[in-house]
Amino acid sequence: MGGNTYWSFANPAEEGDPITWTGEVDTDWFNSANWVDRYGDARGVAPGDRVSIPSAPTNQPVARAGDIAVCDLTVEAGASLELDRANLTVTNALSVVGSLTADGNERISCLGSVAFAGASTYSGARATFALTGNVAQDVMFGGKSFGIFEITKNGGEARFADGLTADMFSLLAQGPFAVEYRSGATYAFGEFMASGYVGGESA
Repeated sequence: MGGNTYWSFANPAEEGDPITWTGEVDTDWFNSANWVDRYGDARGVAPGDRVSIPSAPTNQPVARAGDIAVCDLTVEAGASLELDRANLTVTNALSVVGSLTADGNERISCLGSVAFAGASTYSGARATFALTGNVAQDVMFGGKSFGIFEITKNGGEARFADGLTADMFSLLAQGPFAVEYRSGATYAFGEFMASGYVGGESA
């Protein structure tokens, strides 16, 4: 058809799309120019995205004063993510081989699997790290220490692959669920609080 020479069509973001941090402009997580999707287009992160943060960019992401929701989040070896007054929700899988830092009272909510692997680091003395998925959640802590570690579920189970250290460990059961601890692993808590039903019994 005539007259259509200059038409162009944007590639739509789809549920589960991969998106990669480039740090092209600065360290701002919310700057769409710092990301590239599978089509090679710059765009902001959507809640259904599978997010990867590689180590190559000099500018590593910092999320300031806003909430983040993603499907998957992978912080690769040598890469980092800093949360500065920004809460993070990961609905499927969190994988950290690099560095994850929460500067203050941020909340990190994980609805699926969690893995701190390799030489990964976690810093969040005042932050809350929470398991909130109502499914079976496999968790590998990798020797990390947490400020507040919370499990808030109304179903499913939390399966720990190794030990856990936290200033406070809080179980908030809104319905029956189970916690599976690793035999022989060490669990050390400054404070422990439980309420509701855990493993089908009142806590």
